[in-house]
Amino acid sequence: MRKRITKYMMIMFFFFLFKSNCFGISNHFKFVIDTIGIPQYNVMGDEINEEIYQAYNVFSYSNPPEMYARTSSQRFKVVWDKGKWCENGGIYNGYGIRGEYNVLGVSYSGSLINNVFFPVDAVPETTPNNWNFLMVHDAYASWNDRSKYKYDEQLEYMKKTPLLFDRIDYQNNISDSYHLVEYGITSGSIGLDKVKLNAVSTWRTGGVVTVRRLNNKGQVRVATMSTKPMAASANVQSNLNCNDKYILQQGEPLEIPVVFGAKVTNLNDYAKIDHIKKIASTLWIDGEEVAKVEGSKTGDISKNISKALQKEKYEKPGTYNINIKVSSYLYTEFSVDGLMQDTVEKNITIQIDEKEIVPVEKIDVKVLEKEDSQYVVRDFIHNQYTLNESIGLIQNGKYLGMNIKFNKNYTNQDKIKAYINDKEYPLEKVKVGHGSIVYKIKLDHCENTLLGWNESRNQYGNYFNINFNEIGSRIKKPNCLKIVNWNNEKEYENKLYFDTIDDYKLNMNYILNEVSNKEALSKTTKLDDWLL
Repeated sequence: MRKRITKYMMIMFFFFLFKSNCFGISNHFKFVIDTIGIPQYNVMGDEINEEIYQAYNVFSYSNPPEMYARTSSQRFKVVWDKGKWCENGGIYNGYGIRGEYNVLGVSYSGSLINNVFFPVDAVPETTPNNWNFLMVHDAYASWNDRSKYKYDEQLEYMKKTPLLFDRIDYQNNISDSYHLVEYGITSGSIGLDKVKLNAVSTWRTGGVVTVRRLNNKGQVRVATMSTKPMAASANVQSNLNCNDKYILQQGEPLEIPVVFGAKVTNLNDYAKIDHIKKIASTLWIDGEEVAKVEGSKTGDISKNISKALQKEKYEKPGTYNINIKVSSYLYTEFSVDGLMQDTVEKNITIQIDEKEIVPVEKIDVKVLEKEDSQYVVRDFIHNQYTLNESIGLIQNGKYLGMNIKFNKNYTNQDKIKAYINDKEYPLEKVKVGHGSIVYKIKLDHCENTLLGWNESRNQYGNYFNINFNEIGSRIKKPNCLKIVNWNNEKEYENKLYFDTIDDYKLNMNYILNEVSNKEALSKTTKLDDWLL
């Protein structure tokens, strides 16, 4: 007894070892059947036949030559110009005897699967629309067999859609099963008691019915007719929405916003959203799976993500190419429909620019003077006319002190120019600190922007009619001080606005009546304390 058990276990071990190492199908087809849930082996241990599926869109196990040992109905007919199969071989690829087998293989349960393309034995004497149809045993009952269909739409479709049969060429005595045509008849118009329902149409596969007829010689003939798929052109379409190019600076976060998903196309009154068992989309970036979205009983799925890329890959300036792909699949409640698939992809570019270095971080401007042979600075005069338009008022002929704090990564501090009202003024360094430099500019030939005593006198023509309350009021737009720097051949500008007036001694008493920073004007600051 123990020896028998050991022998049985060894036989089973080698059986499963052989099965586990059988590579009769491709990885792609394995993905298809695994996704849908079709077993690779049937109850008899036969492996599913990928070539049969490719040629006939039928899930069948075993192969046609093996059917000779299982049924007496197996036959092979030569069809030189259109046969899908090769005798004693596989799918026809341009060599061997081309034709069709009557039996393609077996189902998962082991029942025979007949070939609808197997040529008829005799050309019918009339077209199907002129046949004398006979009642078929169990025909009416076949339409009430719920095991043959899953949805009422399938049954209605089978009753109302035109039946297909071979294209008949009487001149050449040919019945061509590869070119099925409609003959203006339906199962409903013939009568459900005369048409036996064998298989119903699904989205992608045709239905099959059997009829009996009486020929012109009084002989009974059996014919197989078919119907078109309910939605042969229905498919899944991948969607991908993202920019084609991204321009970033070194160190900036690298994130790509992507909207992806899929939708079902070309549905109709018979092919419904409810028939969808699963629809799914996967987003890939440079071959890496990034995200997935899926649904059931829906014809449209979408997902919005923002993918952060690894900064280490894009540290150096340059242009990088990235592949973005969306692969989608859909399968229905009808396993025979197989797996509908679609892929869309695009190549995008990411341009990494060198991090921009803005030369100047801050500019402070004051009146530059000397005390005891040392440079000091004091504030500009502020009054109601300089509140919002300028940094303040300075006397013409005085020195303007300009304290510039440069970016720590900027190395071209000497590459600088100064303009007042678009006229270039010479700059002179008076103090260099850690990261900042103080320059002086002498204000020559600047027109007054606030009314001075002399302008007022000239306006009224004498000293007696001067309106002293108007001194210090605005008569012109403020002066524009423009500082220009260059970095990597790019020009950078900083602008400040200030007012000028003529001799303080003539104007000070009148101006100071309206000055808002009188206390600050009496104070000075040493350059070392002013450096930014």
